[in-house]
Amino acid sequence: MDELFPVFDVSETEEEEYDTDYKRSIRWNPKTGDFFRDRSHRLVWCDGQEAYMIWCYKMVQTERDSHFAYLEAVSGSDLGVEMEAAAQERDHETVESMIERTMTEALEVNPRTESVGNFVFFWEGDTVHCQFEVRGIGMDEAVQISF
Repeated sequence: MDELFPVFDVSETEEEEYDTDYKRSIRWNPKTGDFFRDRSHRLVWCDGQEAYMIWCYKMVQTERDSHFAYLEAVSGSDLGVEMEAAAQERDHETVESMIERTMTEALEVNPRTESVGNFVFFWEGDTVHCQFEVRGIGMDEAVQISF
């Protein structure tokens, strides 16, 4: 008699290695929050390493779980940072530590990230400004990100 729900043997498959090649993309302008366009209003492309840096910039500007598309249950990864939690702390050292942790975790989600470091913090009253460096795999130099 045939089973209602047949059982199949599933062979073990090797886990695919993530593609770490840099792919070109549309150039993003962080000052305007929009894509670059040429004089004919066509979108402008950028190389893969610049596209990776755009991704880094956007990740540190995105609060974790603030957009449905980025929720772990949907995408399977933790995208974005937890700046709201850091902002609730009073102690400057604690805030700096939380910012460094959340920025590093957010950027290390991408397998193209080789290192995140050299954090420098500047305080103006209760407002903190941060600079740090990100280096992608195979990049000659680290790129500085400020916010």
